[in-house]
Amino acid sequence: MTAGPEGAGSGGSMAGSLAVRSEILPVYGLIMILSLPFWILGLVFHVDLLPGVPISGLTFLVPALSGVLYYGLARKPASIAATFRRVTGPAKRGDLLLFGLMPLLLALGYLQDGLMGGAEPFPSIDPIRTTILLLALLVAALGEEYAWTGIFLNTEGSLSRRRNALLIAILYCVWHAVPFLQTEHGIEWIMQQLLFSFFFRLLIVNLVFIGGKRGVLAVLLHASYNLAWQLYPIEGSGYRPLSAAMLTAAVLLVTEVFILRSKGGPSPTSSSPAR
Repeated sequence: MTAGPEGAGSGGSMAGSLAVRSEILPVYGLIMILSLPFWILGLVFHVDLLPGVPISGLTFLVPALSGVLYYGLARKPASIAATFRRVTGPAKRGDLLLFGLMPLLLALGYLQDGLMGGAEPFPSIDPIRTTILLLALLVAALGEEYAWTGIFLNTEGSLSRRRNALLIAILYCVWHAVPFLQTEHGIEWIMQQLLFSFFFRLLIVNLVFIGGKRGVLAVLLHASYNLAWQLYPIEGSGYRPLSAAMLTAAVLLVTEVFILRSKGGPSPTSSSPAR
């Protein structure tokens, strides 16, 4: 996906580029630096926080910490609370339907694998454990989306929606690559999961914009996906990232078409999507 310049002249594009670098890239730099201790911890201690999640998964704290630290150093204390409000509400009743999107896609992937000869058992779901897990995953998603979505929305209007989304998706994948490498999966699984992560981040951006630029949607999508693959049979080991990636890419395409065809939606180069 590509996007044209936001303004008619080079001045608007240059200003947009500076706006992106002034927040997204410095915060990302802080995320990488502050993640280092957790990545080293993952190299030293081969302990899982959850099935398939190494101890370096504690980096879920880092994006929010990096955002708060950046705004503190930049002397923008009001932005700390404003970014938090962007990703915490208000939630709407219809958001529950969106919460079910990623579990539905992973369920379709599970059925697809079964039709192709997979022999995974039917998942066994404990309501109490699932509720506790969901609450923990909502907190973790909030910690990540404070930066990935909250700060993205703060810079929305610089360059274009697509160009910013591609930048965030690439940075998101690079940051996740280290914990993926610290799992017991092979390089093929890791590459497929990175492909899923790329499409998933772009899908989150589109759905947040379609939903009125409400960051809480990103938190719900993120948490519901993590919950869904944790509920896969055999402690998530039956999860197939390639199936998830292809299904997510299909929904991403639908959202792109919806945005472009919507009468009130943005044009391919617009940075002001309809609310």
